[in-house]
Amino acid sequence: TTSNLQSGRKLFVRIDADGTPRNFTFPGTWRWLGTAPASIAAGKAGMLTLRSYGTTDADVLAKFEVES
Repeated sequence: TTSNLQSGRKLFVRIDADGTPRNFTFPGTWRWLGTAPASIAAGKAGMLTLRSYGTTDADVLAKFEVES
């Protein structure tokens, strides 16, 4: 979940899956550049980028990239 959203803010989150695959759940109203990820494979790292253009989850634009 998100809280204290402010217009114009950007956040980078590094996600490490260590030795176990991880499943994701995100707010349903986020808009995605590409496809919202469902999971990350074991041993991989990813970067979740969030940009808020307002104060609600519907104002969040998200992108997820994972190492190859």
